[in-house]
Amino acid sequence: TFHIRGKALHRKVSKFFPLLRDTAAAARIDDLARLKEILLKHFTGMEGRLNQSALKYAINLSASALNTASKAANDLYGLNYFWMIRDLVKDFDKQGPYLLAKLQQIQKRVTCLEDPHLVLSCNAAMYNHLKTHSFYGLGEIEKSPSNPWKGALPITKIPPQGRVIASPVAFIGKVFPTVSYTHPDAPALTVASFLFDNLTLHSKIREQGGAYGGGAVSNPMSGNFYFYSYRDPNIVSTFKAFDEAVYHVVKGNIDESDLEEAKFEMIQGLDSPISPGSQAEVAYGWLQEKKNYAIRQAFRNKLLSLTCDQVIDAIQRIIIPNMSKGSEVVFAGRELLEQANQELEAEGKSPLEIAVI
Repeated sequence: TFHIRGKALHRKVSKFFPLLRDTAAAARIDDLARLKEILLKHFTGMEGRLNQSALKYAINLSASALNTASKAANDLYGLNYFWMIRDLVKDFDKQGPYLLAKLQQIQKRVTCLEDPHLVLSCNAAMYNHLKTHSFYGLGEIEKSPSNPWKGALPITKIPPQGRVIASPVAFIGKVFPTVSYTHPDAPALTVASFLFDNLTLHSKIREQGGAYGGGAVSNPMSGNFYFYSYRDPNIVSTFKAFDEAVYHVVKGNIDESDLEEAKFEMIQGLDSPISPGSQAEVAYGWLQEKKNYAIRQAFRNKLLSLTCDQVIDAIQRIIIPNMSKGSEVVFAGRELLEQANQELEAEGKSPLEIAVI
C-alpha cells in the first residue's frame, strides 16, 4: 500500500485536504537538481545514523532469508536500501536521469488508483462537515486502474556474519521463523519471549554482560521470532545467552508467578490506550490484517488461560526446531568481530563472515 497522511486542526481542514489532493494528483517529480539535493540530504542523514540504525539493519538482514515479506522489508528499510542510496549518490550524474524517470513511472503506478481508502480520525461533527463539503475535492481526483503487485523476490540464504562499523560495541540480531497470529501456539510464544527476557536475557546480557539492552521478541504478524542486543561489549557470550534463555525455561525453571508476570506485561501492551489521532489508523490496520474483534479476543483468551506446561510444550515444538534456521548478524568494530571469531574457533564453532558495510 501507498499512504499519504497528515493531521490538521479542524479550522484548517479546508487548506489541508486540498494539500492531500495535490500531493496525490499533482506532485512534481521533474527537477533533477532538486532530486540530487534531496538524495544527498537523505543519504547524509542515513550515514550519520548508521550506528543508531545498526540493530534494525541486523534484524532485517537476518530475517531476509525467511520469507518474501521479510526479504521485501530488508530491501525497503534495511542494509540493501542503504547500499542502493549510497550507490545512487556516488554515481548520480550517470544514474540521476534514470532514477528520475523511474520515480515518475512509480508515481503513476501508486498514486490516484481506483478504490482508494480515506481513513479519518475525527469527531462526528467534523466528519459530517467534511462529507458536506465533499472532502474538499479528494473525491474529484481522476483515478486509474489498479494492478496488484505480485512479488517474485529471490530469497538468499544468509550466513552468520559480522558487518564492520565504527563502533566499540556490537548490535546483534538473530531471527528465525515460528507461527502466525492465528496459530493456536502464537500466544504461548509471545509469553515465552517475556519469560526469556525476565529469567535470563536481562541478567545475562545487560547486568552481567554490560550491554545497554537485549531481549527476545515474538512477532506473530510476520511469523518471526528474534533475539537481539544493542551496544553490547560481548558477542559470543550473548549468543550463548540466547540459547540459555530457551533451555532455562524448557527445563522447567519457571513457576506460576513467572508466568503471571509475563502475562501481565503482555496484557499491558495489548491494553495500552491508543491516542485519538491514531485510533482510525490502528482500526484500519486491524481491518486490512483481518484481525477482527473475535480473532483478537481469541488470542487474548488463549493467552490468559496458558499454563507453564503449555508454554514449555510450544517452545519445544516450535522454537527449538527452528532456532537453527536463524543466522546471527552482528554490526560491530573489526577488533570486536575478530575477537569473537577467535572465541568461536576455540570452541570449535564456525566463525562469522566479516565484511565491510
